[in-house]
Amino acid sequence: MLGSQNRCGLFYVSLTSNEEQGLGMQSNGFYQGLRASAAALAALALSACATPPSLDGSTAARAFVPEKFFLGRTIAEGEFVNTLDGSRRGLRATIDGSWNGRDLKLVENFVYSDGERDRKTWILTKTGPTTYTGVREDVIGAASGRLDGDTFRLTYTATVKTRSSSVDVKFDDVLGYEADGSVLNRATVSKLGVKVGEVTLRIRKASR
Repeated sequence: MLGSQNRCGLFYVSLTSNEEQGLGMQSNGFYQGLRASAAALAALALSACATPPSLDGSTAARAFVPEKFFLGRTIAEGEFVNTLDGSRRGLRATIDGSWNGRDLKLVENFVYSDGERDRKTWILTKTGPTTYTGVREDVIGAASGRLDGDTFRLTYTATVKTRSSSVDVKFDDVLGYEADGSVLNRATVSKLGVKVGEVTLRIRKASR
């Protein structure tokens, strides 16, 4: 989710074994320089199919409710890991959240380890006691959010700009409290059902 307001660098996919076409991907600021051949993607489809992330029992036994935690200013720090080549890209975000009783607005300002800056805005609408829908500038249709035990899950597909057109990429996020009161956010990034990246963010309340 907080991988919003981002720019994903370069993602190259060979469409056939004889013809390589560069898909220079700019989007959710979490990865850059992703490169894979068609043969590599075929192999990855067998061994690295994308599955929703988990927090592996590392969170505190405390229910995470996004409109409560994100009210006011929070700071997120972490990195994107390219699971195809192992490269990493660090990021830091300042997130300003407001809640009107129905909609949670998150304005996210990112600074990446290469100096790039970006901004995106989420509007998460609570549609039931445990369900949400969300929109953002680059999200196709609506994101789907839900409370899942002590965690919050958000799934969406974003259209990311390429050098010549655009590419759709799926994000699966999970957020939950850690023992110190901060929030751990993990996300799986996938293309064509194949996992191409992972995001790990730790989010804390900004110091007053």
